[in-house]
Amino acid sequence: MRSSFSLIFALLLVTLPTLAAALDTVIWKPTPDSEPVTTVGRVLVVAQDKSLLIQERTGEIHAVETEMLVKATRNTLEFTPMTQDELAESYLPRLPQGFQTWKTDHFVLFYKTSKAYARWYGILLERLYTAFEGFWLKQGLTLREPEFPLFCVIFPNSEEYHAFADAQGEHVGKSVIAYYSFMTNRVICYDLSGQESDLQDVGNVNFTSYSRQILQRPNAEKQVATVIHEATHQLVHNRGLAVRFGDVPLWYNEGIALYFESPNLRNEKGWSGIGRPNPFWLPYFKEYLQRRPEGQLRLLLTDDQLFQTNNTVHDAYAEASTLTWFLIKTRPKQFVEYCRKMGEKKVLIWDSAEERIAEFEEVFGPVEKLEKEFVRYAKRVK
Repeated sequence: MRSSFSLIFALLLVTLPTLAAALDTVIWKPTPDSEPVTTVGRVLVVAQDKSLLIQERTGEIHAVETEMLVKATRNTLEFTPMTQDELAESYLPRLPQGFQTWKTDHFVLFYKTSKAYARWYGILLERLYTAFEGFWLKQGLTLREPEFPLFCVIFPNSEEYHAFADAQGEHVGKSVIAYYSFMTNRVICYDLSGQESDLQDVGNVNFTSYSRQILQRPNAEKQVATVIHEATHQLVHNRGLAVRFGDVPLWYNEGIALYFESPNLRNEKGWSGIGRPNPFWLPYFKEYLQRRPEGQLRLLLTDDQLFQTNNTVHDAYAEASTLTWFLIKTRPKQFVEYCRKMGEKKVLIWDSAEERIAEFEEVFGPVEKLEKEFVRYAKRVK
């Protein structure tokens, strides 16, 4: 996502790698009429005009433009990310009343549903975490450990979810049931059934049997797939496959999330299916091939707006999903090499279309040649 703020930074950045461990205090005003806000964290970059990015100990990043800045001070203390306990204690007051916390090995869940549902949800995320790590290790890629606690906020219904998103300035469409915010580093979602906040807690529950109950509800599989999709975005940006505020192409970002999004929770192990063609997007892509313009791959690689425009968004998602699956299946070593490149992107340095193509071709070869093989492969697969 490119904002006017990002373009300001693109003019000249002063990165602060040697000072990133210092603790900074920035006083700023989000709007001209608002009261000053004090943010304690580390300054990641400073632009020529003194605009800056500051990161809280929760992992949240704030973009402070020059006119917002009141005062910035460098402290002698060291910057350290929050622990799970610190995050649970500090973030809970930011949420509406009624929320509680549930911690797993790698996630902090803030929930306003039943404890049983939160526990099931936490196990689901942990199984994704394990499957995600195992998959990339098998591909020969060792992931970084998350620097900040991973966290998710679960609302009981659509109304409270959208009200919160609007209040945070994270306006999402009515059809969006979960999202990952790279600014705040959190996943926000809600219980589609609207039932869990009314259920009595039943203590510890068996994951597999509880999953069966969940999946019997209307829209449940869609909800699970969406939650996994957004949590995969969170893992991608916290485990070294992408850089927050780096120029990571949307086809890559969405493609990986689509690759992982549909686990088979009816499997007796509670998880299977990673690596299968996406059961929704592959058929869609096959249909799209009948009207797909020649040379579309080059556009997909360079134009992120395809994912943000109503008449192209579904085509773009279908192609990103199928392309990612194709590359992992046919060129796994090259795809891992490309992942490493995405994990080393510089903050707020934006590539031109030509640079994106050159970076892609350096790993996968000429786009036009690969496109022909990709289309033939997609037509044959069942």
